[in-house]
Amino acid sequence: EDDGIPPNTYTYTALITACTKGGQWEEAIQVFEEMRESGVPMNTVTYNATLAACEDGRRCDLALELYDEMRASKEVSPDALTYKAVVATCRLSGKLEKATYVLEHMLDSDTGLGTTATYTTMMAALMKAHEWQKTFQLYNKMLDAGVQPNLHTYNVLISAHQAAQQWDQVETVVAEMRGRGIHLNTVSYTSLITGCADCKDSERAQALLEEMHKEGLTPDTFTYTALITACTKSNEGDAALEVFDQMLSAGVSGNTITFNAAFAACEMSQRWELALDFYNLMRKERIPPDHITFHSVVSCCASLGKKVEASQVLRDMADAGCVSAKTYTSYMALCMREDCWSEAVEVYDEMVRLGGTPSAHTYAVLIAALQAGQQWDRIQDITQHMCHVGISHSTSTYTAIITGCGERQRIGDARRYWAQMEREGVQPHTNTYVALMVACTRCDQWEEALQVFSDLKNSGLPLSTVAYNAALVACKNGKQCDQALELYQEMHGSKVAVPDEVSYNVVVETCLASGQPNKAADVERYIIDQSGNNQNSDPGQS
Repeated sequence: EDDGIPPNTYTYTALITACTKGGQWEEAIQVFEEMRESGVPMNTVTYNATLAACEDGRRCDLALELYDEMRASKEVSPDALTYKAVVATCRLSGKLEKATYVLEHMLDSDTGLGTTATYTTMMAALMKAHEWQKTFQLYNKMLDAGVQPNLHTYNVLISAHQAAQQWDQVETVVAEMRGRGIHLNTVSYTSLITGCADCKDSERAQALLEEMHKEGLTPDTFTYTALITACTKSNEGDAALEVFDQMLSAGVSGNTITFNAAFAACEMSQRWELALDFYNLMRKERIPPDHITFHSVVSCCASLGKKVEASQVLRDMADAGCVSAKTYTSYMALCMREDCWSEAVEVYDEMVRLGGTPSAHTYAVLIAALQAGQQWDRIQDITQHMCHVGISHSTSTYTAIITGCGERQRIGDARRYWAQMEREGVQPHTNTYVALMVACTRCDQWEEALQVFSDLKNSGLPLSTVAYNAALVACKNGKQCDQALELYQEMHGSKVAVPDEVSYNVVVETCLASGQPNKAADVERYIIDQSGNNQNSDPGQS
């Protein structure tokens, strides 16, 4: 330009190509626009160079515009490179229907412009869109057109057959490759090992790795990751950890998925301490953890009872901007095991504040924490919120709600929630019946409490000591001495609902409250006999 020499078609084309190869795809497109405005004629090579820039920038709409422009022109026409670039741009942009549109033009043109690269690119796009059958159909069209598949084509075909769970066809494709003299590469073997993981065949996966070594191929991160996954899916945690160790010894670095597979192996083999070592290794090597990583490590910490370490991982997760309700829930459950119900509630509040979406399990743990802290009003608020967001109440949730109603002596609410539970088809368990019995008794509805106990007996659910004790308290409130002794005799003959100190005390108090001191004395003597001689006298005789 300084010398006053006007650029021509070849000058502009060379500059567009230089920009694209230099990673300056936006500048390449700008040069093309300047060329168009200057009136310098463009040829097929010019268009293809610009289409290559569109591919780098994933400018699908512009690529299609240039493609249509070429088809409408009398001076230029699409060639094999044109179709490859446009199809690739559409695929990278996630515009499968546009890529199909271009491919159909190519096939209809009957000009033999379809190249191996074009067909393979389109097959990869179809496979990524889970269009397995269309992938196979295109491969057959490729063969019918006389276009020879290459290694990349076969790798795509193997992946498609595996994704479609057509394991026999995978072996057929491998045999076809070898028949054409095409040797498997690392990608091929990795894909085959991935297929072994899907069908839980770790033995075959290990054999493929050995075959790779014999062929002089070096497994990469993806190969080892596939093999570790194959072992874990085959419930062989120790074997998976051995492969992970082999990978590190070979100097191959893992990625996030690799470590996540190793964490799964640690949980499977109960090698929870090792998971913490792996997590520290990830941080040392600056491998970014994801929500699966954080959940796995927190779960392992929970198994070890290491709340301090789990808390640090939770902070790391928050610092990484990752909010996993599953991970927060695991930590809340760990807090509950450590009798830290208030911390469990605080963690829930933090999760919600950070934008996490609680699951049904999260709410169940939260309600258990609130129940431990006797936070009945908040339980009521939480259960109403659950209904608002469309999360159904579980049996545990209803049990906690009804327990709260009893604590606040709201028998009407307890009955209402019981009726709602029945309408929703949620099956109560023993503790649910006990919660309703206690609520009835605390509201001076002892007869109803005993009716609930009768319903529990008829339900076929196991009768616990706690359930009998709740019924005995109802008898005490109603001064039903004979019924209390009858229940006490049932407990005496039970192998599950064995009388405890509460049972003895309540029966004695019931007899005294009913004006039956002799029967109370009988029970006292029976207790002494049992503790001294372990005799089987009948406490119901007077």
